[in-house]
Amino acid sequence: TGAAEIDTKAVTTGFIKVSAGTFQMGSPGLETGRSPDELQHRVRLSYDFEIQATEVTQGEYKALIGKNPSYIPECGDDCPVEQVSWFEAAHYCNELSRRRKLPLCTTIAEKEVTWKGVLCGGFRLPTEAEWEFAARGGSKEKRHGPVDEIAWIDTNSQMKVHVVATKEPNGYGIFDMLGNVFEWTWDWQGEYRKEPAADPTGPPSGDNKVFRGGAYRWTANEARHAFRNAYGPLNKVEF
Repeated sequence: TGAAEIDTKAVTTGFIKVSAGTFQMGSPGLETGRSPDELQHRVRLSYDFEIQATEVTQGEYKALIGKNPSYIPECGDDCPVEQVSWFEAAHYCNELSRRRKLPLCTTIAEKEVTWKGVLCGGFRLPTEAEWEFAARGGSKEKRHGPVDEIAWIDTNSQMKVHVVATKEPNGYGIFDMLGNVFEWTWDWQGEYRKEPAADPTGPPSGDNKVFRGGAYRWTANEARHAFRNAYGPLNKVEF
């Protein structure tokens, strides 16, 4: 289906290049744990993009922003940063672009946000479609391996966050796309359409921003490629 490939010589250190391709987004009707908003539909991404190989760590966030907002800072610099709002995540991307002298992809004015789109040359949050395409790592299954081998969830995490990249990566070499902590995406929450989509970026506005991927305090049902949830962009939570 035009599966992406691992590029070990990605332009950005610590990132994985994901090549353009087509996949089935959402879940089939009989998938265990499925929610009604996971309508399966064909999605084509017409461009390559890069995504960080691990969740952003507390050390990375602190080095760039100057503080560590995490609920569990004692986990250490190599644990994923948490209690970061969507706005703070977007700001982090802008600061990373500024540090690398790249275009700022997102404009944040109080509670209003605009962006330059998927072809912006700086850092930004992934779209929901980009996130799922990267998370699947070429897999058509509900997750890319046995849950205990790839994801920190409620039954194996001792209900705490863990150092990144201590579970197995997916087929593209990306870690913790399922479990440990959820990841924010660019998209406002909205319903999928059954028609094929090309380079979708979600609704133009909304109340809640989508987050994906499951977390250490959530169950195996949420640690699936297709699982979706959303909170207001000012929300800060420890998962």
